[in-house]
Amino acid sequence: MKSMSTVVRALLAHHLDRNAATLRDGHHLARDLDLTPLELVTVALDVEQMEGVQLPIERLAEVSTVGDLIRYLAREVNAARGFRVARSLRRVA
Repeated sequence: MKSMSTVVRALLAHHLDRNAATLRDGHHLARDLDLTPLELVTVALDVEQMEGVQLPIERLAEVSTVGDLIRYLAREVNAARGFRVARSLRRVA
């Protein structure tokens, strides 16, 4: 299983047409990388599809750097997985 950092960097690199190894946690998504809000949402939707979860996309407005995005997506994916597992356990009980 790939880390969220690896996944996000690969998706950003794809959308920005650049090498993932050049993306640093401190890079500002809009100012340094010229990532548009639509591209940011697309990255989040790609993660949703890959992970099979739904994320609160409206909170992306709070994300400004590559590191912020990685932490946000990792936290939300883990929370969504935990919710899905808890819901499954309730059905079994």
